[in-house]
Amino acid sequence: MSRFEWLIVIAMLAIASAVTLGHLDGTPLGRWLSGEPLPALEARADDRVFYAIPVLALLIWWSSRLFPDKRDFLRTGAYVLVGVGVLYALYLMIG
Repeated sequence: MSRFEWLIVIAMLAIASAVTLGHLDGTPLGRWLSGEPLPALEARADDRVFYAIPVLALLIWWSSRLFPDKRDFLRTGAYVLVGVGVLYALYLMIG
């Protein structure tokens, strides 16, 4: 990706972070940031998919070595998958 594309991604993340941090009142993450202990987390069926994300990203990263002409595409896919997993974890913490 070019520097301009990275700049756009960083700007979008900054905007999303500012909006998220501005609306944390009453959420578990907001209470935790203000010093209260975290409540016990409930187990959901989605957790199995969440736990599979690092394994899938590792398999994609490993497969990038098998296909040298698709290496950048597959590594970017692995990064995106890990990023989506992190965003999903934050979504579960906030909601």
